[in-house]
Amino acid sequence: MRLTTKLVLPVFTNGLRTVVISIGNLLIAWLVIRQTSAEEWGTFVPYLVGMGLVTHVLGWGNKEFLLRQFSLDEKNIASAFYSSLGARASLLVVVSLVGSFLLPIGIPVTWLLGWLIAFFLYQSYDAWITYQKAFGLAALVDALGLGLIVGALFLQPQMSFPAPFYLIALYAMSYTLRWLLLFFLIGLPKLPEKGSLKIFDLAYLSTAAPLLLVGLVGLLSSKMDLYVVSYTLDAKSSGEYQILTGGLNFIRATAGFIVYAFITDVYKMSKANISLQLKRLTALGVGISFAGVVALSLLFRYGLDLAFDFEIYLVAVFYCLPTFVIILCVIYLYRIKQEAIVIRYGIINAGVNFTLSLVLLPMLGILGGLLAGFISLSITAVLYLLAFNRK
Repeated sequence: MRLTTKLVLPVFTNGLRTVVISIGNLLIAWLVIRQTSAEEWGTFVPYLVGMGLVTHVLGWGNKEFLLRQFSLDEKNIASAFYSSLGARASLLVVVSLVGSFLLPIGIPVTWLLGWLIAFFLYQSYDAWITYQKAFGLAALVDALGLGLIVGALFLQPQMSFPAPFYLIALYAMSYTLRWLLLFFLIGLPKLPEKGSLKIFDLAYLSTAAPLLLVGLVGLLSSKMDLYVVSYTLDAKSSGEYQILTGGLNFIRATAGFIVYAFITDVYKMSKANISLQLKRLTALGVGISFAGVVALSLLFRYGLDLAFDFEIYLVAVFYCLPTFVIILCVIYLYRIKQEAIVIRYGIINAGVNFTLSLVLLPMLGILGGLLAGFISLSITAVLYLLAFNRK
């Protein structure tokens, strides 16, 4: 396949968005650590991880389900989009009410709910952005949203109240700005005729449930080491590990922004063509993983004043690589509606990662967490390749 502007531009702009988000998050972490301490950032990490988990559940397979619907049934894009949005909004109401009563006294409920609602609306654009290939505008929106947090930290270096609460408020404002900008710059699918629109079609929840489970298991398995770190290591180590894996997950995400830039084409490829692209992506992943970790080591040393041992960076290369092997296998299994296989392998990944993290983290610290993530994902990659060849 020849590289043309039509092919390269979506990859570049989608990648640019990922770069903006990753660098922005790293900059936020660096500013908090420099102005306060790694411990202060570590106290915010559980909120960040928890919000990611809750909003993933509220997504309910939204992106994967809608991309498949958009690709296979282009005449009913709007109906699919608004059915998903309405059904998930009902979940948002339930989660918001329950969360308001269950959160401990002293937690800023208003700001947390604001963050949750804004994140929900922002996240609802994922499939529409990908389908429209509006990656450049989305990158600009994310830059402005992250810039709000960075600017606030620069203007008020001495936080007037505890770091976790201050950051929660900033993230709530950031995601509010982002979804409003997406609304005005990218818009929404044109409303279909009233007769064909089911805004609160709760049947969506059962239809998309397998994709929710796939994504949830994937999230848990990919971040299991970070979850264990948050509750086993001290706040300083937890903060450093979150920054390190945040950078490594950006390298992993490179596989995603390459593939998802052409996701509608991938869904229409023959298996033989997917197999060829899988080999190419794996080979590309070796170079990207190595170069990415080298770049991160320089950024950490000279930009963030963080020093990790050589063996940590060596394992980090292998920590990133399996994702490049897995991603096309997963999409192929989505296409033939074999989500059950993806769920099963995700559970295996999460279980192995959790077990190894409990064993290795107390013994080896940050290195143990990376080893747990690498070993579990490598086992999963082998399973995916076997399943891909069988199906």
